[in-house]
Amino acid sequence: MTENFSGEIRFTSSDRSGSNWLRPTSGGGVTEVTDASTFASTAIFAPTLADRRRDQLKVQANWQPSDALLVVVSAAGGKDDYSMPSQYALRDSKMSLFTVDANYAISEA
Repeated sequence: MTENFSGEIRFTSSDRSGSNWLRPTSGGGVTEVTDASTFASTAIFAPTLADRRRDQLKVQANWQPSDALLVVVSAAGGKDDYSMPSQYALRDSKMSLFTVDANYAISEA
């Protein structure tokens, strides 16, 4: 067998947005808030409800120098940017992941 090398570079970007924020009413219901600046600047919002932009980069390499050995190396990194109407809110988060996998066949049996 001849030596094989392959790889991949992938960039993804996504936006998540939703409806306007809601505020409880005195009657037990909720009303839509069209101007988020009306919230107190100290209000706390769950990041799962916020508008978010995510950018992510992934690089992977596969190397097979022989029929018996395969090595896969990958790395990924990304960043989320959140948009919330408060100073006490999550603004951004980052992630990174590095992996190395190897497979060696001792015999064909």
